[in-house]
Amino acid sequence: MIMTLMHNIQGKLLKKDERDKGMKKKKLLFFIDILTAVLLVIQIQSTVCMIIKKFSYLQGYQLRDFLDLYIFYGIAGAIDNSPFRDIYPRIQFIVFCLNIYAIVVKLKNIRNKELIKGIYRYFLIFNAVFVVFKIFEFYAYLEGLMSV
Repeated sequence: MIMTLMHNIQGKLLKKDERDKGMKKKKLLFFIDILTAVLLVIQIQSTVCMIIKKFSYLQGYQLRDFLDLYIFYGIAGAIDNSPFRDIYPRIQFIVFCLNIYAIVVKLKNIRNKELIKGIYRYFLIFNAVFVVFKIFEFYAYLEGLMSV
């Protein structure tokens, strides 16, 4: 009887540890999703401001020029003119790496039918869009460095 009681207590403690681990993962994913949403809004707002101000010139822009120029407009332009100019690209790169982690975890959990339900599943689209945008932006940046 004592062994059965000890076994039940250990089982409950293991379940509690697994629940705590799941909650920490869920909170981390939610934090990554919030950062992604904020950075996507900054990028979209800056792009819209650039389109409004430079609409007549956009036809002649190449993709690399567009990705180099949108950061000078809107919120991204304000960040570029602030003391956070050097920190912002690093934050974007960190969030880019975290988004890759979030995509892998979410796809794994969707496949296993765990943890990811409701809004977390829809944020997977934000994670993927952010990663694709940043891959294009990093590629254009590296291409610009190589051409110099």
